[in-house]
Amino acid sequence: MNRILQALAEDNLCINPSTYKGTPQYRKAIKAMCKAGEALEGKLNDEEKELFKQYSDAQADESQLYAAERFIRGYRLGAMMMCEVFAGTSDLILSKESE
Repeated sequence: MNRILQALAEDNLCINPSTYKGTPQYRKAIKAMCKAGEALEGKLNDEEKELFKQYSDAQADESQLYAAERFIRGYRLGAMMMCEVFAGTSDLILSKESE
């Protein structure tokens, strides 16, 4: 466990996958998104393309912030579950007095 804590403390912990191929459903959704984006880009003028780029950037920022919050909440939930698991361990260990 010290290796993980050390990496976290030194900002050397890589939590984002470097290559994510995803599930077949994910890949299908990405292809559909790219296809629709290319079709939309072909129909927009330069001013509309810039507005759409601003929208896409804002949407990506929102998505990243939401994903970070979901990660934090999930991590906290996992830690709380571990605390609950360890809190109940005293009745699992037989004491010498009960023998």
